[in-house]
Amino acid sequence: ELYEQQVGGTVGQLVAVGDFDPDAVVKGLEPALAGWKAATPYTRIERPAVPPKPGLEKIETPDKENAVYLSAVPLPLGDTDPNYAPLVVGNYILGAAPLASRLSVRVRGNEGLSYGIMSMLQASPRDKNGTFMIFAITNPKNIDKVDAAVGEEVKKFLADGVSASELDEAKKAYLAARKVDRGNDRTLASQLASALYAGRTFAYYAELEKRIEGLQPADVKAAFDAAIRAKELATVEAGDFAGKK
Repeated sequence: ELYEQQVGGTVGQLVAVGDFDPDAVVKGLEPALAGWKAATPYTRIERPAVPPKPGLEKIETPDKENAVYLSAVPLPLGDTDPNYAPLVVGNYILGAAPLASRLSVRVRGNEGLSYGIMSMLQASPRDKNGTFMIFAITNPKNIDKVDAAVGEEVKKFLADGVSASELDEAKKAYLAARKVDRGNDRTLASQLASALYAGRTFAYYAELEKRIEGLQPADVKAAFDAAIRAKELATVEAGDFAGKK
């Protein structure tokens, strides 16, 4: 009943990337989609950010070898907001740069507390709805040390910001990675699909990268000051803590 009432092919986006004849692809798909209409008209549901509920929750998962650390805060952020570009690069420095971020160097490299740790920043192209998140996998015995190390690095980052040299290196690495990503068919298709959904062209990405190139340390500091406060982070720790004491 759900399929018959709600699912159809009248509203959507199609992206194909590769060496093919576009006309042949469209003609091949038309018979499959012909007459496939949902009984319920499509209406996009707005999804604004939900106010944060800070705190710590521990979940016992008996007999699991690894523990998971997750700390996040929802943000009223769209990917066209002025603060989006500095937040992207700041997040890259803090926890997204592979093996070179502050969190990775401290928690995984220097202290050996995590098998993998990273931070993520997400923002919607249509709603004021974003998320800043830190994720780590660790030995359950080390969960408190991970929590403390992450907290220290986040507070230091928010208090001190980034240096000019650190920012310059991050901008170069981030922009180079995006250029490499566009050479991957799957990534390119995903970006094209997002652009279609948002009603934009690749001019959006060009403008975003131009803004990133011009960022200064003060821009990153101001963006994080406006968006993220350590005390607003909600943290969940899941693992076999009782059995690993």
